[in-house]
Amino acid sequence: MWVSENSVGIDGFIRIARDAEPPLHGCSDLEIATLHVRPRHQGSGTGRVLLTTGLEFCAWTGRPMSGSASMPKTRVPQNFYVENGFTKIGETQFQIEDDLNESKFSPWSW
Repeated sequence: MWVSENSVGIDGFIRIARDAEPPLHGCSDLEIATLHVRPRHQGSGTGRVLLTTGLEFCAWTGRPMSGSASMPKTRVPQNFYVENGFTKIGETQFQIEDDLNESKFSPWSW
């Protein structure tokens, strides 16, 4: 996990999961598990710096393809991934515990 912070507190963070079960066949086992930038810091470049740091880590491991998933409720993450060189590689569904309302998410690859 890498954290971006300033003199007042945390701006955002990225967490890379190793040995993650790929959301689709052929995806990397490295995944951006969480990329979060506090709303007041969005648009400042913090997310791009955190993403670059995560991708550099993936390259360092010798597995430069990094999977990620974005929820469809907002276009912001999807646009962010496209703007940073990611390609949408599919769509899949998941279910949390007994919740019958399955949600779709989009896996991305870089």
